[in-house]
Amino acid sequence: MTRPVSLTFEINGFVPDPGGGTRAGFSATGEINRLHFGACTNPPIAGLASDKVHLQIEAEAVLRTQQ
Repeated sequence: MTRPVSLTFEINGFVPDPGGGTRAGFSATGEINRLHFGACTNPPIAGLASDKVHLQIEAEAVLRTQQ
């Protein structure tokens, strides 16, 4: 099952890498309700799992220049 998820996106910065390129860091955060994706316990067990799932993504990319 797929659904759109809204994320807050942040650019953490750009730094030179040892190979002469440039690296960029990014962060994204958001929250989903696991029940909207069919992830539930049957029968529900109170306190076992929250319905809300916090997402935190950290990514790094190497930028390329046109040759």
